[in-house]
Amino acid sequence: MIERYTMRERVVHWVAAIAYMYVLLTGLAFYSPHLYWLATVLGGGPTSRYWHPWIALLFLASLVWMLRTWSGDMRITAQDRAWEKAMDHYMRNEDELVPPADRFNAGQKYFFWAMLGQARCF
Repeated sequence: MIERYTMRERVVHWVAAIAYMYVLLTGLAFYSPHLYWLATVLGGGPTSRYWHPWIALLFLASLVWMLRTWSGDMRITAQDRAWEKAMDHYMRNEDELVPPADRFNAGQKYFFWAMLGQARCF
């Protein structure tokens, strides 16, 4: 059995998710007076204003950690090329016709690199 994610990876992923949500919601509160009620829910305006940049740094650190951790697993291999050729079987849920994949299949790897490329655009 292939271990998909370690406990450390799961914790860092949840830290990133929670930090992202906090930064998103406080950012929206600062962006528009109509959404300022979000800051009130998250501890008030001054509290949100204080924590917003620090939580954003935590989010950035978790993203860097995930990138460093997973970039080695995300290299496209010959096994991934074989998986790509059988992708139509994967989409039709014909698992017996799909060659085995490593920890991540080719689709997951391409999605990782696409998200990383999209993040660099901003």
